[in-house]
Amino acid sequence: SFNEINSIMKNRMLQAEEGTGQYVSGWHRGQTGEITKLIAFTPVASDALPPERLWSVAVSAPTSEVAAAVEEVRTRHLLTEIAMLAAMLGFAFLVTVYQRRISRALKRQGSEQEEFISAILQNSVDAIIFIDNDNTVKMWNKGAEMIFGYTGQEMLGSRFRRLIPPDMDA
Repeated sequence: SFNEINSIMKNRMLQAEEGTGQYVSGWHRGQTGEITKLIAFTPVASDALPPERLWSVAVSAPTSEVAAAVEEVRTRHLLTEIAMLAAMLGFAFLVTVYQRRISRALKRQGSEQEEFISAILQNSVDAIIFIDNDNTVKMWNKGAEMIFGYTGQEMLGSRFRRLIPPDMDA
C-alpha cells in the first residue's frame, strides 16, 4: 500500500531532491479506505551530518485537507482584500466630503471678505481708483466722486487721462 511513497523516498528524497508527489494510503487519523495524500519534501543541511550529506524533510497530508486549507487561506485573503478596498473607498469618500466642506467654507469666507473689502473701498472718503495697464478706469469709489466730481458710471471704462489737465499731460 506504500509503493508510491517508497518510490518517492528512494528515488527522490534520498537523492536530496525537492518536490511534491502523491500516493495512496489506507489510513489517516482514524480514516480507513483509499486516501490520496500529497507529499512535499525538501533537503535540509544539518550540522549533525557530514557536509556532503543532506537530510530530507517531508510533510504529508490528504489532498482533501490540503485543498480545504488552501481554499480557507484564499478566502481569508480575498476577504482581507475586500476589507482593505472598502476601507480605502471609505477613506476616499471621507476625504472628498471633508474637502468639499472646506472648499465651501473657504468660498463663503472669501466672498464675505471680498464684500467687506469692497464696501471699505467703495465708501472710503479717500479717492481710490483702480486702472489697468491701458490706463482704463476699472474702479471708482465715492471718495473719488467727491474729490473729482465725476460719478463711477461716468468714469468706469474711460481713460484716466480724462482727469489730467492738458497743460500737465506730458
